[in-house]
Amino acid sequence: MLTEVTESLKFLVAFRPGLVSPTLAAQMAATFQRHSEGRLLLNVVVGGETHEQRAYGDYLTKDERYNVLMSSCTSCVRCGRAAP
Repeated sequence: MLTEVTESLKFLVAFRPGLVSPTLAAQMAATFQRHSEGRLLLNVVVGGETHEQRAYGDYLTKDERYNVLMSSCTSCVRCGRAAP
């Protein structure tokens, strides 16, 4: 794993709210943070073009996607606070 052979390399991972449950996303991020000693960066992608979102099975409007973003981020923060 790259985290074992690097010391300063950071890992940017795209996260699309609504495609993965917020709880699972928070758990995966927390696990990667532990293994990488805090070097995970998340790029939260709400999406842009309608055709791109449809390719992911997402048929929500942009406003609806932003509502999902807020709900997902709130859930992720709650999970982080509840973690040991």
